[in-house]
Amino acid sequence: MIRRDQFLRFYDEIVTSSEVIFRHVPAEKVDWRPFESFFTLGQLMAHMAISTRVYADGVTDGQWGVTALRAVLVTNRRTPPMDPPTARERLRENAAYFAERLSSLSEQDFEEGEVFAPQFNGPAPRWRVAMLAAEHQINHKAELFMSLKMLKITLHTGHLYHLERP
Repeated sequence: MIRRDQFLRFYDEIVTSSEVIFRHVPAEKVDWRPFESFFTLGQLMAHMAISTRVYADGVTDGQWGVTALRAVLVTNRRTPPMDPPTARERLRENAAYFAERLSSLSEQDFEEGEVFAPQFNGPAPRWRVAMLAAEHQINHKAELFMSLKMLKITLHTGHLYHLERP
């Protein structure tokens, strides 16, 4: 099992590499989407930035603003887009909030506590919900990466794995 402080370092690395990829989104492409049912690039960046704060509250006290996963999915599709500089700033602010909220938990609360999580249809171990926050960021980061590749934006695998700093 991962300890809280180890997890927070890991999560910060994920966010840092997301910021790097945000820098590669051309401002004129924020309304582009690879398929009609997908987020636009601007919506995807906004979703990644905003969800970091939502996960902070969900992991620490089980407060998501909704009680069912369906409500989350419907709300997500209404996400207004952000331009790359705003998305980077919001992601960094919300990552700091995420770290602050999780740092307020004791190691025991992080490792042994449970919170309500609509993604699991009920209570789930807090550490597992934190890992879901990381999975969420990684999945959408890969989605953004592949969308940029479809636009023939020059990116390499190192951008996914925090080998470059923002």
